[in-house]
Amino acid sequence: MVLLASILVGAAVFPYVLGKKLYPVATNLQPRKGFSSEDNIFNLEVSRITDLQIDRYHAPGITNEYSRSDPANADGTKLLLQETETGNWQLFDNQPPFRRIRRLRSRLGGENEPRWDPADPDVFYAFRGTSLISYNLSRKRVKILYDFKRDFPQAEIVGTGSEGEPSEDFRWWTILVKDVSGRPIAVVCFDKQTGQIVSKKTNFEYDLSQTEINWVSTCPISGDPIVGWNFRPERDPFGSNHYGAVRYAKDWKKMTDTLADGHADVAAGLHNEELLIYQNNANDFVETVNLLTSRRTKLFKIPFPFQHNSTLNLHFSGNISSTSSRRGWALVVTDEPDEKNFSWTSNQIFLVQLKSHPKIWRLAYNHNNYTGEYFTECFATISRDGQRVYFQSNWGDNRSYHGARGLYTDEYVISLPPNWENDF
Repeated sequence: MVLLASILVGAAVFPYVLGKKLYPVATNLQPRKGFSSEDNIFNLEVSRITDLQIDRYHAPGITNEYSRSDPANADGTKLLLQETETGNWQLFDNQPPFRRIRRLRSRLGGENEPRWDPADPDVFYAFRGTSLISYNLSRKRVKILYDFKRDFPQAEIVGTGSEGEPSEDFRWWTILVKDVSGRPIAVVCFDKQTGQIVSKKTNFEYDLSQTEINWVSTCPISGDPIVGWNFRPERDPFGSNHYGAVRYAKDWKKMTDTLADGHADVAAGLHNEELLIYQNNANDFVETVNLLTSRRTKLFKIPFPFQHNSTLNLHFSGNISSTSSRRGWALVVTDEPDEKNFSWTSNQIFLVQLKSHPKIWRLAYNHNNYTGEYFTECFATISRDGQRVYFQSNWGDNRSYHGARGLYTDEYVISLPPNWENDF
């Protein structure tokens, strides 16, 4: 065990666990709602936010939407979580005992991709049909910011594919417009400050009968668009569905093809480089690629456990703000079908520096038993201030609901030591 003893927590020095050593699975018990249990391997407290029996949300599960967005509001007092069965959104207090406040009105349910305003803790933005909207919690009021159907009469739905974010200041939005069949009509660069579409891309360089747009997102600092293409056969040595992220200028005339495939997230580097951390399916490394220069940096080799099982899910969270002293780190989460240690990454949540030969800080076991169902993949995400990690887990419980096996999840949070960035 590698320990770094610098941060004082009370009278004790916090014992970091760093590196890629194989450790036993943690044996900390599932905490009760509003309480914590300490991961006995990695030394951090894991607190339970939700309990199906107490909160009475719609069975079987609840989750933060995905690894690529922060579920907490600007001041960290509220939390938006999604029912996996209905798609409805539940609002929670974000401090123990994590009281459930209310379910948001049904017309906000479904794939709306709520994104909290970076400054106003009372406001979040979401997509509803063909519109970008804002929602004020105190007033319970919806405001339509822009309806993209006025520019694209055939539009049926807009969004990012549930994996995108606007720029950090929430001015610039990359938005995918689709028709009733789900076929892309356009990708637009929208300026929320002026309330106008700045530019649009309607001619696609890849054949949409062979290729699809899996997600769109936005560079956090420059606000330039990113498009995540799915199934790139000319660059797919394995014949499986890979992703290819392409960065464009706002006028869509300039293109940087990163060739980044696999699960990914945008992140700010230590020197405010705009990076993509991703799973490279061609060489089985977790890497970053610079979204301006296409320069790649290998972070670590993925220890796929094919000798034991063929499933290892990885997700990435690069939410830490470029204005934070904690920038230059990203969160990685893995899960596998059993709570066993097939490798040093098995069923774990950890932070990695976004540079060559990075430090890897092991945070906790997620106690999640992946059952093959989408929502039993662990979507751990880090807050924009880099202080909290949220994740959903079934804690090894594969109970059945309505004849469906293995759909149960509850939500948990890890609070990191204060000023942890000063120790690295």
